[in-house]
Amino acid sequence: HQPLVEENYIFAYNGEIYNYQDLSKKYFKKAYKSDTNLFFQLLISGQKDKIKNCSGFFSYVLLNKSKMIISGGRDVLGKKPLYYFVDEDYAIFASEEVAILKLLDSKLKVNKKSLISYLYFKSIFFGNTIFNGIKELPPGSNFTFDIKKWKFEKEYNWHNYYSLPLKKSIKPEF
Repeated sequence: HQPLVEENYIFAYNGEIYNYQDLSKKYFKKAYKSDTNLFFQLLISGQKDKIKNCSGFFSYVLLNKSKMIISGGRDVLGKKPLYYFVDEDYAIFASEEVAILKLLDSKLKVNKKSLISYLYFKSIFFGNTIFNGIKELPPGSNFTFDIKKWKFEKEYNWHNYYSLPLKKSIKPEF
């Protein structure tokens, strides 16, 4: 049942954490009934660094109402998308471009460079989308949006690609 709401927080999450039961016992000494609840508790309890131990895929957005800060991110492989649109009037975050377009009454124009990229390579690169102004948060990235200052900042965690536990188990002869 989402969004999850607590006194100072509103949380939306898209994904699946396969080892959430083990992690909930390890970090909170209790069994959470859902991966969403575990993920939420890791964020609001200041244990965001423990997310790297989550086995699965996700994207999320968290509003801290007391600090007026929105934060969010994606897993290192980026299976679940997270799109955003920020200008002087709007800050919109969604798992689909269509949701942003509906809120803006489809006033955005097609990004011609992205369209050419899609037609030529069957892909759109560098966090762009087919619409001007809508961006996709890159895999393994986080963001914070300070509502009071109206400031959006991204943090790239691309070093995580090279520190995946899988790397240590792959044998060179394989």
